[in-house]
Amino acid sequence: SIGNLSSLELLHLNDNDIKLTIPANIGELPNLTSLKLDHNSLSGTLPASFQDLQKLVLLQLQSNRLIGTIVNVTVHGKENNSSFISDCGVPSKFLEPVFCEACTMCCNTNEECHVRDLPVFQRYEWAWGYFFILLLGWLLLFGASSVLRRAEDVTEMEEVTRRTGTKSVYVIILGTNRIGWALAAA
Repeated sequence: SIGNLSSLELLHLNDNDIKLTIPANIGELPNLTSLKLDHNSLSGTLPASFQDLQKLVLLQLQSNRLIGTIVNVTVHGKENNSSFISDCGVPSKFLEPVFCEACTMCCNTNEECHVRDLPVFQRYEWAWGYFFILLLGWLLLFGASSVLRRAEDVTEMEEVTRRTGTKSVYVIILGTNRIGWALAAA
C-alpha cells in the first residue's frame, strides 16, 4: 500500500488518466512535501486524512472530477501562486464547483486558472500583529491613566471630606462614589 512508503517526499501522478477516488492512505505519508494529482479523472472528495499531511508545500488537484469542500489541508509556501490548485473556478464541469478557501489558484472547466484572492485578514496577517500590539499598548496606557485618575479622585474626595467634615451630607450620601462626587463638584 502507498501508505507504507513513509519516506516518500514527492508523489507526482499527474497526467495519467487515473479514474479512481484518491486513496485515503496518501494522508498517512508523514514526509510528503509535493503531491501532484492534476489532469487525471479522479472522482469523489478529498480524503479527510489529508489534514495529516503537515509538510506539504505543493498540492495540485486541478482537472479532475472532485466534488465537495476541501478543508483542513495545510499547504506551506503559499507565496507561490501555484502551490495549492484545485477546480474551484467558475464555470465548473459540475453543478457546484469544488469549494476551497485555502487554494492559491482556482481552475475552471475551460482550463483557465486564476490566482485566488485571499481574504483581507490573510493578505494582511502581518498587520493584525501590529494592530494587537497597538491595542495592547493603548489598553495599558488607558489602565495606567485610570489608576492615576483614581488616586487623584481619592485625594480630592479626602480634601472635600476634610473641608466639609465626616458628617457632611455629601459624605453621607455620596460615600466613595467617584461619579457622584464628580457631579456634586460640577
